[in-house]
Amino acid sequence: MARQILWPKQSIADLLNKEMRIEESDFVERCILSALSKDDPVFVVGIDFYARRKRVSDIGRYLQEIAPWLTRKQAEDRVRWCVNHFNCAVFLAFRDAMRKQNEKIS
Repeated sequence: MARQILWPKQSIADLLNKEMRIEESDFVERCILSALSKDDPVFVVGIDFYARRKRVSDIGRYLQEIAPWLTRKQAEDRVRWCVNHFNCAVFLAFRDAMRKQNEKIS
C-alpha cells in the first residue's frame, strides 16, 4: 500500500488525459497569440487577468500609476473593456481555428 502511494503507476488513461490537456493548452495559446500581439495592451491586461489572476482593481491601480489623470473608476472601466475585448478576440480566433480544423477533417 505504501509503495503505491509513494510510486503510483500511471495508467494509459492518465497518460492520454495528460497529453490531451497539453494539446488543448497549446491550441489555446496558439489562438491567443494569433488574435493579439504580445505588445498589445489588451493582451497584457488579459494575461494579467486570466493567467496571473490579478483583480480588476489591482490592474486598474497599476493603470492609474501610468496614467494618473484617470480616476479609479475610469481605470477599472478601461481594464474591464480590455478584458471584454480580449475575450471577443480570443473567441473569434477559436472559432476560426476550429473551422479550419473541421475543414481539414472533412
